[in-house]
Amino acid sequence: MSVQFNVKTMRYLGNKTQHLDFIYEAVKDIIDKNHFESPVICDAFGGTGAVTHFFNLNNFRIISNDINNYAYYLCYSRNCITEDDIKLEGIGMTLEECISYLNKCRHKGFVYENYSPNPSMKYERRF
Repeated sequence: MSVQFNVKTMRYLGNKTQHLDFIYEAVKDIIDKNHFESPVICDAFGGTGAVTHFFNLNNFRIISNDINNYAYYLCYSRNCITEDDIKLEGIGMTLEECISYLNKCRHKGFVYENYSPNPSMKYERRF
């Protein structure tokens, strides 16, 4: 199986993105030792959803949990909403057209610098 490690993240206290290789190997070892055929994995401290996203990308069934309400919405949006769920009929553009339009905007102020995806930064979003 080819494992995908291309998980985008946010700078966040407790972020587990740098530990995905270790987490994957530990989980895979338990699955293999116990001959689990269809395991369900629990990401008990879901946070930004990086671990949940990683296991979803690699076709695992996963349940994510976190005490913080924002984490639920963030994790849900990263892992359950697809491009087909996003409707932009009201502005008369497709999602790709909207992103292209926004990327061509000349003014790149506070929100762009601090919250937008930025390929020159180490992280997809800064906070």
